Amino acid sequence: MTSNPYESPAPAPSTNPFADLAPQPTVDKRIEQPATLLLAIATLTAGMHLLGGGINFYTLHASGELSTSEILTTVAGNIICFLFNLFIAFGALRALQFRSLPWVRAAAIMSLLPLLTPCVLLGIPFGIWILVLLRKPEVRAAFR
Repeated sequence: MTSNPYESPAPAPSTNPFADLAPQPTVDKRIEQPATLLLAIATLTAGMHLLGGGINFYTLHASGELSTSEILTTVAGNIICFLFNLFIAFGALRALQFRSLPWVRAAAIMSLLPLLTPCVLLGIPFGIWILVLLRKPEVRAAFR
């Protein structure tokens, strides 16, 4: 200790015996956030494609400007995107239930594909987040 009266005092060493016992997030809490967000985004996007497909069919058919094959191609694209996002939502739901690791991994990988992902770019970070969590052995062990 120096004799300088203006020197800030040295911090006292930590004497908390419970510092190592701080609660760690459990496996279910770690995967709950990205899986819930991916489920919400995929469900929202699937609904938008379903509604958009119906609106496209009605407006394109009513206008009469496009041929039947062009109308069916547009509607088929919306149906494919709807089913794609439904699969992602199902995989996110399986992640919340800690069931079927291959479904969860496939849904997370599918959410990384641009243009078909939930809300185009919003699914990508949550898919990466889930894939990073699935690499941890304690998370993989929690799946049945």
